[in-house]
Amino acid sequence: MEFVWVVSNLTLPLLLLSIFMTLQDRLMKLLMNSYIASVTDPLTGLYNKRHYQKQLQTELEQIDSEVYAIFCDIDNFKQLNDNQGHKKGDEVLIRVAEIVREEVQLFGIAARYGGEEIVAFVNLSSGDIDIKTITESIRKRVESESEVTLSIGYAKSTPSITFDQLIHKSDVAMYYSKNNGKNQVTEFFDELLH
Repeated sequence: MEFVWVVSNLTLPLLLLSIFMTLQDRLMKLLMNSYIASVTDPLTGLYNKRHYQKQLQTELEQIDSEVYAIFCDIDNFKQLNDNQGHKKGDEVLIRVAEIVREEVQLFGIAARYGGEEIVAFVNLSSGDIDIKTITESIRKRVESESEVTLSIGYAKSTPSITFDQLIHKSDVAMYYSKNNGKNQVTEFFDELLH
């Protein structure tokens, strides 16, 4: 009889503990999914613009960091959407996003900035690879592995530069690529601002 009493008195607490642990696990998964949704673009799976800017700002605050902002724009994307439909445009955008992510993942992050614009930043302080190699690899892979080409611009950080300034410089360099033949990479230089 004593055994039955012990078992019956332990069953309820064990059941409640099991329910609590299950609910806690579900809550943690829900919170994690909520966080991931708040920092990523739902179509491409890349980080979103806000998270990119926050992470770039953090990276720029590091001492002795060699940070580059990369700005990519898919060439003739509007015509692709108009001629082949938005579904095809989405497929191409997803593929380009995968390529950019793969090329920068060891050195930084990639994000969808808006529309057909994909940005990234890399910290190349280790000196194992250079920015020209990374950006040219992105350009070549997109050209050979998708149905589009990219205009790419990049800019290097300086000690006093803000993330807005760095992004703007890489954007200016990208527009230089776009306006001078497309499917090319341009490094930012001061004369581009004039």
